[in-house]
Amino acid sequence: MNGLLKSIIFNKDFNDSIQESLSSASYVYIFSAFVKTDALKWVANNIGENTQVKVIARWQFNDLISGASDITAYKFANQNNWDFAINTNMHFKIYLIDEKKLYVGSANLTNSGFHLSGFGNDEASVQVVPSSIDIMQLRRYADSCCIITDDLYEKLIEYYNKRDKQQINLKKDWPSDLKNKIITTLDQLWVHDLFFNSPQSLESAEGEHLSHDRALLNVQGINLKQKDDLLNRFKSTLLWDWVYRTVGNSEDKYVRFGEITAKLHNSLLDDPKPYRKTVKSFVSNIFEWVRYLDPDEIGIKKFNHTEALFLIEQQE
Repeated sequence: MNGLLKSIIFNKDFNDSIQESLSSASYVYIFSAFVKTDALKWVANNIGENTQVKVIARWQFNDLISGASDITAYKFANQNNWDFAINTNMHFKIYLIDEKKLYVGSANLTNSGFHLSGFGNDEASVQVVPSSIDIMQLRRYADSCCIITDDLYEKLIEYYNKRDKQQINLKKDWPSDLKNKIITTLDQLWVHDLFFNSPQSLESAEGEHLSHDRALLNVQGINLKQKDDLLNRFKSTLLWDWVYRTVGNSEDKYVRFGEITAKLHNSLLDDPKPYRKTVKSFVSNIFEWVRYLDPDEIGIKKFNHTEALFLIEQQE
């Protein structure tokens, strides 16, 4: 984030600050893992008639059946001619208001996050003046997310409404046919989408590097012996999607280490981008995770002086 930090805001003060900013906004981008309909109504009551709004929620199936997010949020957004998109990997909470204010923090767009009932979670956010790079990155991310349409919504809510009959539990995901429709197809990544450790180095990792990879896998603690669980979590990351598409879209049978390094370097949105040497270490981690978890889809081929990834189905 390249913007100029103005202040740190807590709880109700965060609500008041955004409310004041919304009143004169031309456009609003809402990035919130959890989104509740009542909170969207609060936004609608505080913006002008011609304010353009785009909402990006996470909408993992667990989020909806647990009540963390409302599936009716789409209907409300649609009725107000707002764009509504989802990215099941998104966890951050960012509110961009015109090109003047950017709020980054812990508060989801929910009653508790915004203290809409006068009380709620203890939340903290920072308000910054966004740079042109901040705005470009957020818009690019928003454009990469899956736009919900009426047709897609009907398919999602049909499955959602059958959850009790199918005895779906909180660990259940969207079925594969729906997941393929909503999965993010982001061709570009940020450094924070990459693993900072290999499986072998995790045992001695600590501090931010360990916390980062835990967050990437969405676990409190990493048990390397639970390979099936780790593999499923690994496949839920943006990095896995990028690797699978990069290998699958290659005209060659094998995508060598150096080629993947070049492609990853070109795909990174960070400004400035990390040095090529640093990117090589990230690629090395990719190879080690694939080697350790041994997914059915991707294998590793050894050559004299390098290694390569390949799609196993293409070799059968």
